[in-house]
Amino acid sequence: MLFTSIWDEPFSLTLLDAMCCEMAIVTTMTGGTPEIAKDQVNCLAFEKDDPASCAERIVRLLKNHEIMDTLKANAKRTIEDDFSFKGMVDSIEKLLNDTIGTRRPRAVV
Repeated sequence: MLFTSIWDEPFSLTLLDAMCCEMAIVTTMTGGTPEIAKDQVNCLAFEKDDPASCAERIVRLLKNHEIMDTLKANAKRTIEDDFSFKGMVDSIEKLLNDTIGTRRPRAVV
C-alpha cells in the first residue's frame, strides 16, 4: 500500500486499515503518521516530495519478499498490540494510573 501524503496527516485510519489487512506499506512520515508507522519495522518510509525514494522503496519490496513478509507481520502485530480494543483500553488505563500516581493529594480546608 502506498501512503504518499505530503501534508501533515493528523492520524491515518487508512494506515491502520492497511496494517489490519497485513499489507506492506510504503509511506511518508508526515503529521501523525509516526505514531503508527515505524520505518524498517512495519513500513518503509520516504521523504515527502521525493518520488525517486518512493520508487526505490517499492522496488526493494518487490525484489525482497523476506522484507515484505516481515513488514506485513509487524504491521499486523502493531494493530494487535497498540490499536486493538484491548490495547487501547490498556493504554488509557496506564495513562490514568500514571496520572493518579503522580498527583499530590489535595489539602482539606
